Amino acid sequence: MPRLKAAFLALALTAGSLVPLAAQAQESFAEKQRVIAGLINEALIPSRLPEVYADLRRSVREVYLPLMRDELVNGIPGRPAPEPEFADQLAKMATFLDYSLRASDELAPVLEARRDEIVGDIAGLQAKYLTGPEIKAMRELLDMPAMRKVFNTVYAASRLFTNYSYEEVRSYYALSVWMKELTFDMENNPLTQPNAPTPSPAKIAKAQAVMTDLLRVSRLDDMVADLSRFAKEVQATKSLVPESEREGVRENVEQFEFFYNLQKSIVLAAGPSILAASLTEDQLAKLHLLVLSPVFSKSFGMLHEVVRSATSFTGQDLDALERFKTDAEKNKLFPDRSPEVEAQFEADAKALGEKWRDQLLASLKPETRAGLERSFEALEAMKEKAPKRTVPREKVHDEPAEGQRQL
Repeated sequence: MPRLKAAFLALALTAGSLVPLAAQAQESFAEKQRVIAGLINEALIPSRLPEVYADLRRSVREVYLPLMRDELVNGIPGRPAPEPEFADQLAKMATFLDYSLRASDELAPVLEARRDEIVGDIAGLQAKYLTGPEIKAMRELLDMPAMRKVFNTVYAASRLFTNYSYEEVRSYYALSVWMKELTFDMENNPLTQPNAPTPSPAKIAKAQAVMTDLLRVSRLDDMVADLSRFAKEVQATKSLVPESEREGVRENVEQFEFFYNLQKSIVLAAGPSILAASLTEDQLAKLHLLVLSPVFSKSFGMLHEVVRSATSFTGQDLDALERFKTDAEKNKLFPDRSPEVEAQFEADAKALGEKWRDQLLASLKPETRAGLERSFEALEAMKEKAPKRTVPREKVHDEPAEGQRQL
């Protein structure tokens, strides 16, 4: 009996000691979840994901879906009518996009109301697997100016797709058709026929204006300057390039700049005469309108913004990233996890995704959900019917005889 009392006393003491430990572990998990949720909310602003999503919804609603319908109903001027098979695919895609937009409109207030709950679940999943040092490292990485610049570059690239209006895309189609039909007169041309009449000074002056405006609108000088500066002042001085190769990088950049300026001078000098000799007055006027068109200027302006953002990194930015990488490797901030742990994480992430997918689908109107599911199934069936590309197997040659090897 004394031994039994001692055993019960030991069990009670052990259980009592486990209660604070369990509470401490629960508190640690809750703290990690809170910190990660804060990181997710903070990251949404510099990542510009809400802006990308809003731009994408607007462009699909106001630009690309109406263009699909135009092509299916009335056609687009200058473009051939779609083949029956492609028209069927286009109709299915348009239906899916239509229901997707309806769903996004209906889900917008739901997502706003349940945002904290969704973020909390995602943070809870991450808190289950991330350590304290890993979370701290994520905070440090997010606070780096280099990460802001990465986000800005991605956003600038997304604008190449989402920043056009319906009228701009239709005008682009019309200009593309005209460019395909543009032909150079190589018969009645002094460049190929010495006896052909030479273009007048007035016509050459018009061609000169086209070339000058093309160089200005395309922003080529600005983009080349940004790329050259980044290569010489940043890339060739940091760990992106081994020290033994940095001088070679500088020489290559200087060589590129030399030939770019040389070729630009040649084009500006000879280009107007070539254009004036090869195009009619009407073609030259249309080409000038194309160069000065809003969609032409806008496209090059957005492309320059991508280049400018991608080359905005400084030496200090790269140094900070290199220090972060070195410290992470030295201190093993992101240790490798066992295959079992990775599999469990994937299973938990899948379960969380299915949970919120089902809840969000349940919040849709019945007709919207049914239409979305039907259109998605139609797209999947279309993909399954599409012929699969096969990579031809390399032909295996017999080993040549000894006398054939030398030949």
